[in-house]
Amino acid sequence: MEKNNIHISFLEKTLLLFQRSGSITNGRDDIYDHVLSLIDGHFIFGRGIGFYQQVFDTYPHNIVLQLLLEMGFLPVLVLFFFLIAFFFFTFKDNIYDNEWECVLILLFFNSIPRLLVSSYLWQDHVFWLFLFISINVISKKYESTLLK
Repeated sequence: MEKNNIHISFLEKTLLLFQRSGSITNGRDDIYDHVLSLIDGHFIFGRGIGFYQQVFDTYPHNIVLQLLLEMGFLPVLVLFFFLIAFFFFTFKDNIYDNEWECVLILLFFNSIPRLLVSSYLWQDHVFWLFLFISINVISKKYESTLLK
């Protein structure tokens, strides 16, 4: 691609990381191991919101590990339940027009994959927008099923 003057930044960065260290994790595997060791003993209730950021001046780089560390097992279950409910209620009936569904899909794929590898949950505005619009969509669809 370089001879055609095409540059794709994330591919170039990934290749450079692999050439330099033989790994593409960029140190995240060390962070993940550290977070998992901190979760041990605090699995049910976690260590509190912002714990890792406050103590280590960085973030866990993974939404699941961050929630497990900060809040415990229950919020992770709630998140997975919410994501399942989002997909179920969003596409079950067509109460909202396709534009809303497209917006929700765009927000989902713009926030969740990034939160799995690099973003900080509490500062990801797209995630919170996705969450609030999804709650609105789910509540409207649930309300309409109760009225039937």
